[in-house]
Formats: sequence, C-alpha cells, structure tokens
Amino acid sequence: MTTPRDRLEKLRAELPSPPKPAGLYVPAVHLTNKGLLYISGHGPTLMSGDWVKGKVGADVTTAEARQAARLTALAMLATIEDVLGDINRVKRVVKSLCMVNVSNQSSCGFDQIYL
Repeated sequence: MTTPRDRLEKLRAELPSPPKPAGLYVPAVHLTNKGLLYISGHGPTLMSGDWVKGKVGADVTTAEARQAARLTALAMLATIEDVLGDINRVKRVVKSLCMVNVSNQSSCGFDQIYL
C-alpha cells in the first residue's frame, strides 16, 4: 500500500519548514482526545520564506498560480508532519478549502475544480 510519504517521494516533493505561530495565528490545533487535527490557513511560501503574492490573471500567470497552490499544500503537509510527527498517521481528510485570488478580467480557468 502506498503511503503519503511514498507519494511525496515519488513526486520529488520537498516539505518546507512549517509556519510558526504568530500573534493569534496557530498553524494547527491537535484535538488528541478526538483524534482530530485542524489545520489553520496556510499560504504559498517559497523555500526562501518569501510569499507568492498577486492576483491570477493580473500579476500571476495560471502556471504560477498552480505552483503557488502546490506550495500551499506542501506547507500544510509540513504542518501535519510537524504536529503529528509523521504524515503517514493521517487516516482521513474531513474537509479541504482552497481560495484563489483571481483578477476580475481573468479567464484563467480557476473556475474549474482540479482533483
């Protein structure tokens, strides 16, 4: 059976450093008595620590936006690994929410769902 870690290695995906708590922001809340992990909002962070910024169709191309979405997912996985110690401990994803900042003049295709 393929594990999440196996899949990351196959994709040659490197996890970044997980985001640190700042002010009221906490990257994740682990409800150990319920076996749940709530992941807070994450954004596209480069390995340098800089953020990917801009609106798709105005400042960012569709290809750059897809890369930013990938970076966001990797940041979330890094948080999961940081809190749980191993991403292979994840049994089920209950909910996933993604937001994309798109220019009003854009026809970039982010009105479709990609799985």
